[in-house]
Amino acid sequence: MIPYADIMDYDFFPSDSKTYQLGWSAFVNKQISPFVGLQGQFTSGNLFAKKSNTHFESSFIQYGINAYFSITDLIFTTVQKKRVNLFFLIGVGLMDFRSIKYEDNIPICQEGYKDLESLEKDKATSEFIVPLSIGVNFNISKLIDLNIETSLNNLVGSDKLDCTEELRNDKYGYTSVGISFKIGNSKNHHLAWISTKEKLEFEEKLAKKNKTEIELLMEDRDLLARKVAFLDSIYNASLLPEDDDDNDGVPNSRDLEPETPFNYLANFQGIGIAITDTVTTTDTLIDKNRELLLSIYFDFNSFEIKTEDNMQIAEVAKKLKANPRFKIEIRGHADKVGNEAYNRELSKKRTMAVYNKLVNDFNIDSNRLIETYKGKDDPLSMGDDYINRRVDFIILK
Repeated sequence: MIPYADIMDYDFFPSDSKTYQLGWSAFVNKQISPFVGLQGQFTSGNLFAKKSNTHFESSFIQYGINAYFSITDLIFTTVQKKRVNLFFLIGVGLMDFRSIKYEDNIPICQEGYKDLESLEKDKATSEFIVPLSIGVNFNISKLIDLNIETSLNNLVGSDKLDCTEELRNDKYGYTSVGISFKIGNSKNHHLAWISTKEKLEFEEKLAKKNKTEIELLMEDRDLLARKVAFLDSIYNASLLPEDDDDNDGVPNSRDLEPETPFNYLANFQGIGIAITDTVTTTDTLIDKNRELLLSIYFDFNSFEIKTEDNMQIAEVAKKLKANPRFKIEIRGHADKVGNEAYNRELSKKRTMAVYNKLVNDFNIDSNRLIETYKGKDDPLSMGDDYINRRVDFIILK
């Protein structure tokens, strides 16, 4: 550290090696953009200079805040990744110092001491100071930089550093070599090592990516909304009553016999079945008091009702509401895969899934529903397991 004050016998570089004093500094930088940043500074050191038979000695601490500007980023805007960065900084701070002026090695003036006799330390003298620096950084790695800096620090408002108030404003300068460490994500380059051009290009790419992602999300949302609307239309359609001109419980759209006699019972196709006391064996008539209305089928090892079967269950509900004296037996079946206990439980779950649908969704009185579970007993098909994974709806008069 070299002082430039009223007491000095050199213009720039002193010849007396004692004038070259050591000090140290600590800085904390916050990079705002590739071009500009803020820096907190703390510096401590000693100063010495002489002129003829007069000299002064001083110790000080300095702290302040500086504005940091990248000359490289300003001039070489097209550089993508810098390895060398030239910078300039200017700041403002306070310098607290204690100084003694000697003549023929006898103290004749002091700053920051109680008196010249005891030289007991008192409150340090404080002055505003303006640092001006130029330097260069070398990017060693993503975490470490090597820094070389030359600084001139100018006292403002007084001329007391060398205990001599004449025409010259006191100041001091130094050249330093240091190492800086990055704090943050070690995988990313520090902002100081990314050019403004590169930063703008990155922000443009990020904006495009975000826009694309938002557009995709909007498309997904619209597609989902269309799917929901479609499923709602199917479900609501299954609940809306359809015209049934002959009041047999089968809508006109599926009624193969549009004019079923009043005293006939219609099957799920609207075909009339005469009610007699004769026990008849057909695909749909079990006896005079029982009729297989329809069946729904399940996937392997599943008791989940398929969407398309909701309309079938809705038809059963309409049949029950059109004929208040009827009851329905819900009979669950399973295929031959698996043991008997497991298949009986699976057929029970299929039965209860349909039972709950009728009671909860269609408000059918549970007293009109009879649940039975056959498991893998009484298979309808000996070769097609899919046919045996079903629930039968059997009308009980």
